[in-house]
Order: sequence, then structure tokens, then C-alpha cells
Amino acid sequence: MGVITLPQSMERDRENNIKANSVHVDENFDTLLTAVNKKLEQDGSIVPTADLPMGNHKITGMATPTLSGDAATKGYVDSALALKANLVSPTFTGTPTAPTIATVTDNSTKIATTEFVVEVLKAMYPVGAIFIGTQNTCPMSQFFGTWEIVATDRALWGGNGTNGATTIAAGLPNITGSYGNGGRAPSASGAFYLGSSYGATNRDYDGSGSAKPGIFDASRSSSIYGASTTVQPPAYRVNVWRRTA
Repeated sequence: MGVITLPQSMERDRENNIKANSVHVDENFDTLLTAVNKKLEQDGSIVPTADLPMGNHKITGMATPTLSGDAATKGYVDSALALKANLVSPTFTGTPTAPTIATVTDNSTKIATTEFVVEVLKAMYPVGAIFIGTQNTCPMSQFFGTWEIVATDRALWGGNGTNGATTIAAGLPNITGSYGNGGRAPSASGAFYLGSSYGATNRDYDGSGSAKPGIFDASRSSSIYGASTTVQPPAYRVNVWRRTA
């Protein structure tokens, strides 16, 4: 409770050590009653009806707040602020969350959530997309979709943008040609051709009686032959997965 201000007549009597009599009390009863009614009770039974100016003084000895309307001590506020991230270069702990950007085409400086990143990957690798890597399992499968390994022991063939994915059987072009003399003059076509003249042993004759050898050259049938010195050129083996769902 604050100090109750006495009426001036009673204050003078107090200063002169004159005891209050019934006349003083009766004359100042209303003033005293009003003054008493404006004071706070220590047990909190009287509620203030206006703001309480502290005159630049502290309220000390408060308990830790528990309800939203409780006054907070400095220690409580300091502890709460210590759990907050700084506005400049904040460092987050735990698993902070953020709203997900509405569209994957947003290229602003907004924070991207893990959900947004996965949606971007889904857009980059839709159903039917191919992923190539050296891993034994497709890394995309841990984020989304169903992936199957394809092109086992096969090379990739670039499409023309209109044909869908398909498997092409292994093989080489056929080699065709003919060789024969049909009589005295030999003839050749396709991969076969007649060489220059040689001796009379095991010979075929042309119309002039000159012997000509029969020679086989597959490149005369298809340009694929002779373009490389090996059947299997050097290669780097990778795994290829296709998203199916």
C-alpha cells in the first residue's frame, strides 16, 4: 500500500503531537475513507481501476510468469530471447520449417523448402525420364518415384523426338553379293569384285582370256564395315534408369 495523505488539520495536529479527537475524525471521515479506498491491498483483493505510474522506479521480486497476462521478469525475457535466431545471419537448430513456394517456376530469392526442391526434381525427371549414373541404385528413388534399370549391356541410341522409348535388337547389316563365271567370263557384284590378272592355275577368265581373282570386300556392300578396327570400340559402362511411376 502507498502512503495515505492526511487532511491538513490532522497533519498539523500530528506534527504538534496532538492526538486526534472525535471532532477531527468526524470532520475528515469522508476524506479519510476516500483516501483508504484508493489504496491497494497487499493480498491483491482490490483491483486497480487505472494505470499505475511507477515514477521511474522498479518492480522487484516478481515470480516467473506462467500466464499470458503475467508481468515478465528480465531474466525470463533474456532466456526467451536466447532461443530466438538473430535477424542478421541467423543460425537455426532442430528442424525449422517454412512455407513452400506455390510454383516450381518461381525464381525469386524466397527460401526453398525440401518440398519445393523435390517438386523441382519431379518436374526435371517426369515419368519416362532417364537417369544415368555410376551408382548401383538410382539416387532419385530415395526422393520420389519408381525407377527401373534399363539398357542392360546396351548402348544408348538417340531418338528423333517423335519415336517413343524402345529396345533395338543387336545385329549388323547383311552382306550381299555374287560371284561366278557363267562360262568363260567371270562376273561379280555387291561385296565381291574381280581383281587383276594372275597366272593360269585356279583361274577364271574374262572375255579376253585373262585370269582374274575373285575378291571379297564387305565395305563394298555397307559402309559400316571397315569404319573401325574393332567390333567393340572402347566404352565406359554406366547404369541407366527410367522412371516408371
